[in-house]
Amino acid sequence: MTLISFAALAHGYMLYPPSRALEHLDGDKKAWPIAGIKAKFRREPCLGIQQNAKFTAVDAGPLKLKFMYPDGANHVGSCTAYLLDPLNPDNRIMVGESGDCARSENAAAGTKGNDIPSHMAVYIPDKVPCDPSHCVLQWIWIAKHKSHTNPERFEHYDSCADLTVNGAMQTSSDIKNTSVKSSSARVRGFAGCRRTLS
Repeated sequence: MTLISFAALAHGYMLYPPSRALEHLDGDKKAWPIAGIKAKFRREPCLGIQQNAKFTAVDAGPLKLKFMYPDGANHVGSCTAYLLDPLNPDNRIMVGESGDCARSENAAAGTKGNDIPSHMAVYIPDKVPCDPSHCVLQWIWIAKHKSHTNPERFEHYDSCADLTVNGAMQTSSDIKNTSVKSSSARVRGFAGCRRTLS
């Protein structure tokens, strides 16, 4: 028997809204990185995974994303969430960001063998860059990974969920890679989540 000394292969994925990887990928592969590690231990980015069989219906406004970090791998690192048009993924808006979303419910590093839950607050605007009957929420996590052989290495993860956004209308198609921001207003009960004041 050969033992492979390697970092944990499954690190993080989106539980809610249910992600494409959660629905279509087997075992730990749903939580594999998409970059920053040897190719044989990566999966394809979530936009290349078959869409959800059933879209999750959400309302325009605050939304709490939920994540799982298997085997105690809640590494520090920034997270960003986008809402995008599945027919034109470059047509997207940022709906939330967090400096350290993997540590939202467990500030300390996880321990091997334990699955660590976390969450992140986002704000879905009422003007979206996609047909509200089908938008994609894309979560991106850039996890800092330290080891004795590599003191600083980053692994990239993503999850996509197919949504129907109630109470929203599609904006013109000239919006590309913009952010949902505010002058300083925050959505009550959703710290770190900004919304457009227009």
